[in-house]
Amino acid sequence: MFIKRVFQIKSHISRHNSNNLPVTSRQIIRLPKGFTLIEVIFSLLLVGVLALVGGMAIVQAVKGYTTVKDNSAISQKAQLAISRINREIIEMINIPTDATETYIPIRNINGDRIIGLDNGAVKIALSPATLTNGDILVDNVSDFTLKYYSRADYGTSATVVESTSWPATNDMATLTAIDVNLTLTSPVSGVAMPVFISRIVPRNNKNETGASLPPSTIPTIPASWGTHCFVATAAYGDSGHPMVQILRDFRDRYLLTWQGGRWLVKQYYQYGPAMADFIQNRPVAMWVARCMLAPIAALSFCLLYAPMAILFILLVSVILTETVFGFIRRRVSLSMSGIFNARGSILIGLIITMVIMAILGAAMLPMFTTSNMSQVYADQGRKVYYLAESGYRYAASAFLWAGESGRDTAMDDINGGAGSTGKTCNLLNNAGSFTTRIYPYWFKTQAASAGATTLSTSVHGSIPTEFTGSFSAGYIQVGTSNYHSYTSGSGSGSTITFSGLSPALSATAAGVVVQPVTYPASNQSLSKNGSLTLSSTGSGVFPTMNGNFILKGETYNYRQRTGTTLYNITKSDGTKNAAWTTAVSVTTTDKIVLDKFVKVYSTGKILDDSGSVLASREVIYNVPVGLIGSGSFTKQQDADYMNSSSNWAATSNSGAFGTSTIDGGSALKVNSTFSTGFWWTSSGDWAVAFFQGYVNTNMALSWMNGGGFLSYDLQVKVYNTNPDFFAGMNFRTVNNSDNSDLYAYGVSFIKPRAIEYGFGLIFCFWGPPDHLSNDIDSNLVPGGVSGPLFSGSLEDSGSLCLIGGSRYVYGLPAIILWKRTSSGNRWLAYRTLATADGIVTKSGDSWRLFNWSTLMVRVVEGYSLTFTAGKLGSTGLPIKEGDFIINQNGATARVVMTPILNAGSWATNTAAGTLVLSNISGTFSTGDSLYVNGVQATAGIYTTTKKNYIRVYFTRPTNLGTANAVETDNNRLANARNSINWPPDDLADLTAANDYVTLVQWTGYNTGVSAMTSTSEPSAIIVDNSLTSPTPACMTTSSFACTTADFVGPNGVIGAADGVTLTTSGAYATSTYYDDFAIQMDLSAGTGFLSPIQQ
Repeated sequence: MFIKRVFQIKSHISRHNSNNLPVTSRQIIRLPKGFTLIEVIFSLLLVGVLALVGGMAIVQAVKGYTTVKDNSAISQKAQLAISRINREIIEMINIPTDATETYIPIRNINGDRIIGLDNGAVKIALSPATLTNGDILVDNVSDFTLKYYSRADYGTSATVVESTSWPATNDMATLTAIDVNLTLTSPVSGVAMPVFISRIVPRNNKNETGASLPPSTIPTIPASWGTHCFVATAAYGDSGHPMVQILRDFRDRYLLTWQGGRWLVKQYYQYGPAMADFIQNRPVAMWVARCMLAPIAALSFCLLYAPMAILFILLVSVILTETVFGFIRRRVSLSMSGIFNARGSILIGLIITMVIMAILGAAMLPMFTTSNMSQVYADQGRKVYYLAESGYRYAASAFLWAGESGRDTAMDDINGGAGSTGKTCNLLNNAGSFTTRIYPYWFKTQAASAGATTLSTSVHGSIPTEFTGSFSAGYIQVGTSNYHSYTSGSGSGSTITFSGLSPALSATAAGVVVQPVTYPASNQSLSKNGSLTLSSTGSGVFPTMNGNFILKGETYNYRQRTGTTLYNITKSDGTKNAAWTTAVSVTTTDKIVLDKFVKVYSTGKILDDSGSVLASREVIYNVPVGLIGSGSFTKQQDADYMNSSSNWAATSNSGAFGTSTIDGGSALKVNSTFSTGFWWTSSGDWAVAFFQGYVNTNMALSWMNGGGFLSYDLQVKVYNTNPDFFAGMNFRTVNNSDNSDLYAYGVSFIKPRAIEYGFGLIFCFWGPPDHLSNDIDSNLVPGGVSGPLFSGSLEDSGSLCLIGGSRYVYGLPAIILWKRTSSGNRWLAYRTLATADGIVTKSGDSWRLFNWSTLMVRVVEGYSLTFTAGKLGSTGLPIKEGDFIINQNGATARVVMTPILNAGSWATNTAAGTLVLSNISGTFSTGDSLYVNGVQATAGIYTTTKKNYIRVYFTRPTNLGTANAVETDNNRLANARNSINWPPDDLADLTAANDYVTLVQWTGYNTGVSAMTSTSEPSAIIVDNSLTSPTPACMTTSSFACTTADFVGPNGVIGAADGVTLTTSGAYATSTYYDDFAIQMDLSAGTGFLSPIQQ
């Protein structure tokens, strides 16, 4: 046979060489033994079989390669299309017309375009072109669908709506995500590929709160598509790369089926990740790894798709080995012949086999390889983007937490100095860096004298492009109510100068805010998502996108400015925008003030070990500035369910407290009182526990957020089953200047006791109550023993007199409001309690407190502004707690209490009463128009005396009657134990669903005290200014520039300007238990960056 004949030739040559004679090829041919005809025929047959086997192997290999290449090409096409769709939706700022399941119109900063399915292809077209004339993103599409996710209502993230369409009238700020599903068909096989799915979250649609989305639908993937080919994935940069899939299939079909293979896989899983980390993102290492993997991948490919090719390769290797071996033997001397023994020939055969495999692998390498650098570039691109994003987050955080007084310094620091080129922050371990620059669109005055027509302003950060160099005429607002036109301006360094001012300036201090102003080009009607055309004078300095402007006291946002027109206008407050249905009439005299705005430039960079830049990306953030939080302010609460006493502190002379189990739950018990040593013990026995469990609430921060005014709510449940009690809370609690006393307001359940005397032998005749028992301060009992709490038939202790004697007589239950000042304790108002109130019970003459009755107080602090001609606004709502009002001069204030009406109604445009205000900027005068949603009232008397407006409520842990929308009756819901419920902040929001409490309407008042006249809350509001929050020099009647460091008590201690206590007095004080204490107050995250639009 042929192989045998070859070895015979080899043997003959070896024997011939034993005579040390050279042998030539001709001599070999002339050997006495040659090929017979049979041997020749058989050899030809064998070669034919080998050719057949080789041909089948080649066909299988080519077919397998074609399939993989086809699938890879389809995957790449799909990925490119998905990537483009991702980019367009991520940068989308609006959906200008209705979107469907297969079609979405997109508006971004570069214009409008449409993406959709058309005639078996996904296309993109620039508006107003149609998809028919669009560019193909990917063809051979068998299915393309879109799904839209949105929040059901503004400001919450609990409810998500899924839809296959998106009407253009929907609020873009509620759009949370879009799912894209794409299925392609192979043009070769006609078989549908797996579904390509991408969930895209837009980042330029001002969606602040997000939503909890359902999980994405993951397409079915074969089990063999595992995720553990660490080294191959790192080398090829993609777990779905064809070469990685071949190796993964080889692992599953050949290695995992036997014990030795599983051991190899286990070792690979142990050491593979470390090798992958070394290879990843290193181009040279990736290339070397690919070269080393190519022969292995080639062999794996043959085993998987053409196993007969292995036999063919081995046969060819043997033949080539013998041929090469014989050729070399004829060309070398006998001294080298030892190398070419049997073992050497085997070694050469293996080497030749490896060479053949390497050649095959090298041939496959370009087939399966895309650009060596593509994955590296993609990874670097993502990293530098997130570095730029980190720079923006750093800037936003620094701006937010600087506070008003430190904001200018913070902006200079973000910018690397006023007028600088940026601040660079480097990450540890050479992980990258970001550089930030900030361009504010408001400025601060430099001092100017009265009559000046030129104003120089300072820029904290860098000068925006619109104000750099010389710029044309426009308008500015200086402060809150002074408006000037200017004929020209110039900006350089960190100074912008406005020239030709009219009217001339009044004397202007340094540091007053200056903002750009313009006017409408004509009388127009402004609708939701509509546009507004501005005057050509002054509008050119407005940012090109995402600016906020103030018009008639309302803050609006526009998505884009093109020329002099603002597009996609919405109200900045999402709640108000959701309710905006009526067009706003705009005239050419209406001022349009650009609200505070910044551009933040953030550049992310990746450096190599030598410090050279490998990649960088600059992202521009267009950011309006305003109060952060839903509705600017949010209620924050701290609650204590009395599982421990750690949130309460008592001084050495203010009693003792501890937790105890009572009535099935844990509560805070008064363990002892003091009659001496405490500030108040000269009049009664006292136990006072100071609350120190502030976590979510913060008195100083709330005061600062409120512009120097502090308001909060308190509640606690009380348990005492005895015939007399005095239990409740103190608020506005502060030490006096020398710490010799403790001042506070108090609200308490009270049932006092007195002593009366009798005489007689068999029958005892008792006189009227003679004097109060000394365990409760007599100044806190309205009228003393002659007052209303000791009238009528009263419970007594039942003692015998035997000629003469004494006994206790117990007064009627009541709620009292009182205070402690330098004049001592003094009750202000009281309200006697009856069984109809549901918080006391009566048996005969014996009154007892209903277990776990709730006592609640609301103290609101502010200036007062009377008003008339109050009417419903454009949203159909009255002025409410939480609204910001503004007058025609730009003065603003926040309404911090439900308006106190004393006449008329909102519905008839006749409402009159008082607004309690905080966060005041500017001043109000009689006759001013007050804007909220349009003109809603006319200002009356403005009083700049800080006052407390106090309301008290009560309830119990079980239902009483049928709840309704009346806060003064006794029909209400339960405020059960271990729960905290509050009434709504504004009376207009009271419904049967939140009717938990009854408002106290006072029965009587001390001398000089009365309830405020009110038709909405009659006999309920006590006004007093004895104890108010600090008013330091940084706070004036028209401005506020304080920080929490200015929240200083009368004793000079920072932070000691207010406090809250649980306060108990009386003979049965140690039988008093407290549970479910809570405090809530308004807090704003502060003035900070609102949702940006990125470029």
